[in-house]
Amino acid sequence: MNRTVAIAVMAAMLVSGLVFASALGSATEAYAQAGKTVTVEIVKGATNLKDKAYSPNPVKVQPGTTVVWKNVDTAIHTVTSGKGTADKSSGKAFDSKTLAPKKEFKFTFKTAGTFDYYCMLHPAMVGKVVVDKNAPAAGGSAPSSSTSKNTTTPAKTTSTVVEIVKGATNLKDKSYKPTPVKVKAGTTVTWKNVDTAIHTVTSGKTTDKDAGKLFDSKTLAPKKEYSFKFDKKGTFDYFCMLHPTMVGKVTVE
Repeated sequence: MNRTVAIAVMAAMLVSGLVFASALGSATEAYAQAGKTVTVEIVKGATNLKDKAYSPNPVKVQPGTTVVWKNVDTAIHTVTSGKGTADKSSGKAFDSKTLAPKKEFKFTFKTAGTFDYYCMLHPAMVGKVVVDKNAPAAGGSAPSSSTSKNTTTPAKTTSTVVEIVKGATNLKDKSYKPTPVKVKAGTTVTWKNVDTAIHTVTSGKTTDKDAGKLFDSKTLAPKKEYSFKFDKKGTFDYFCMLHPTMVGKVTVE
């Protein structure tokens, strides 16, 4: 009788152990799947902090991890892939464009490798993301994929060119030439930056809460251009987000 009881107790313990192990395995797997987010801050006073401008830096993550950069500084910055403005592949892997204070940018790293990045507005600010399958699992929940959005330039039917002139930073309403510019509905306006500084073409006025909602070139480096098609009639103000006194206007008839 005692032997029968002992066997029954051992069997019960064995089953319990298997159930516990199964539950533990499931919990571990769930944690690994959930660990997909890492936060990097653009710290206060980042402009002059070089490789300490982004914290932590470098950051090591597993493939499939989403890195979220939060700008806690009071200045505008960027998170741009590459090793600086001279890097021909700069911004190709990812680019936050202009990142205002309190804003954030997300990018999901799907492949292993080492990814350098920097601030296009302050090139001395540099960071690095190392993607390694053996890196510790990140904590947090998995967010959506990168918020970076590419501007699609529609096929041009009628086009007009506006230049961001040399020395534009201090030229106010003469920074964009010609301005104002009058076009017909359906015209594509192309802004070309012939200045030596980075600028933006951002819809609205500097005081508008929805500035940049209609169109926004983001950071426009020297010799680069940005196009937008005006389908509706109206008067459209725009300005440079980096140098707010630079203003222009498009009138669509």
